[in-house]
Amino acid sequence: GTKVSLYDPRTRTLTRQHSRFQDVAYSGELRRDGKLLAAGGEQGLIQVFDAASRTLLRQFKGHQKPVRLTRWSADKVHLLSGSDDVTVRLWDITAGRMVHRFDGHGDYVRAGAACPSSADLFATGGYDHVIKLWDTRARDCVMTLDNGAPVEACVFLPGRSTVLVTGGGTEVRVWDVLGGGKPVTCMGNHQKTVTSL
Repeated sequence: GTKVSLYDPRTRTLTRQHSRFQDVAYSGELRRDGKLLAAGGEQGLIQVFDAASRTLLRQFKGHQKPVRLTRWSADKVHLLSGSDDVTVRLWDITAGRMVHRFDGHGDYVRAGAACPSSADLFATGGYDHVIKLWDTRARDCVMTLDNGAPVEACVFLPGRSTVLVTGGGTEVRVWDVLGGGKPVTCMGNHQKTVTSL
């Protein structure tokens, strides 16, 4: 819909809604300190809000199709976005501009995760069945993993930033990124598509 809703995890009650979207909002993501909220939209626009006051602080334009992915970096200054235009982009919140465009996916980018221990590493997954690990220092993809199905979700394990978990098709896969992307395990207990982790 056209709103991003925030809930209190303890009481499970609605605490705030951000409804300044003119089209469908995707991938609402609170920054780790809870102060900023970012979300993508159907028209390729990324918006950043003050989470408490709901004030619109930044708008980023650059994607040509819907932005389905927004993720904050570990340094809290950069924002990663992924889009149906098959690009991944990195934005500097302070400067208010794009700092890099990553090309390499062959289909919609729908999943992503920021490495919790490094502001320079991000993982993205797409409908091209691959996961890509991007390093902003190299300004390129440093690893590509074959998921075997469209990637709907990915996350670095808390406290184990070298372990990546992906969901796609009916399987959840665990990867050892430090070990060169070695698959650790595959769990296929779902009957339908895994869409979140």
